[in-house]
Amino acid sequence: MSQPYPPQGGPNQPPNGPSQPDYGQPSSSGSASSGGYAPSNYSETPYGGQSANPPAEPQGYGSAPQQGYQPAYGYGPGTPATANRKPTMGITALLLTVFATIGYCIFSVLTAGAMVDLVEILGTSNVDTTNIESLPPPAQDAAIAMTGFMFAQAIPALMGLVGFILGIVATATNRGRVWGIFAIVLGVLGPVIGFIVFSMGLAPIAGV
Repeated sequence: MSQPYPPQGGPNQPPNGPSQPDYGQPSSSGSASSGGYAPSNYSETPYGGQSANPPAEPQGYGSAPQQGYQPAYGYGPGTPATANRKPTMGITALLLTVFATIGYCIFSVLTAGAMVDLVEILGTSNVDTTNIESLPPPAQDAAIAMTGFMFAQAIPALMGLVGFILGIVATATNRGRVWGIFAIVLGVLGPVIGFIVFSMGLAPIAGV
């Protein structure tokens, strides 16, 4: 009886052939010919595809360095914008109100004088100036003069109104504030002064 063939692979090889690696253990050979996949060189990323190490926060857009507060053109720092304004408007307002007050007084005196003459001519203060032609000739002249002086008072009244408005503007914009304040006060007192002068002019006929 012939002997069986000796096992292949030499004396050190196990009788049951080459040993197979246990399940889950890597093969002793790292080459691709062992049938396993080479370990990946890509780093693992967390869920959502974001990198484990977030990138550095991007820098903001380049911007010019912030400058300090720039004062208005033509004025230094800490200087009010209205400091260098000329007081021409305030002076003009005061002059207008002064001339208006003087005009009130002048025309008040003239109106009162014409009225005194008319009353003395007629002997009564109940004078109807709407029908001047019905009056005697001397009285007609006095009535015409009185009516003309009364209408002429519109000139100082207009000057006083303009001066009063300019005084308010000059005070608000610091264009001669002190002058503007005086113009406002005189613009209010001018008509009052004119009325007082007119009343004093009628003193000779106060009891008629």
